[in-house]
Amino acid sequence: MHEFGFAQQILFLAQETARLNGISKISKIKVILGEQLNIMPEALEFALCVLGKGTMAETAAMLIEHRKAKIQCDTCAIRYYWAEYGYRCPECGSRDIRIVEGTEIIMEYLEGE
Repeated sequence: MHEFGFAQQILFLAQETARLNGISKISKIKVILGEQLNIMPEALEFALCVLGKGTMAETAAMLIEHRKAKIQCDTCAIRYYWAEYGYRCPECGSRDIRIVEGTEIIMEYLEGE
């Protein structure tokens, strides 16, 4: 389950951010997940719950926003959503494409006291 690795990094970043901002208890963590990461939100939340025991994020709720994968064709320069057309440009048919969104995991913000 690769979600544990992501949860560990989120927890580390959240705690460091909280310390730097004088927060002693984290109540909420907002995360943006790119579609191409294939992360199961429930598994990520479970991993954060397990790894967060005994930490300042022990009772933190996780808010998850999903970001669709966006592709750019390097032949004709259009952008489109991967889920709609896959790895072939719908405009020119080229496979000379690259993923420009949807591979990221971002801790957007956290809340606490």
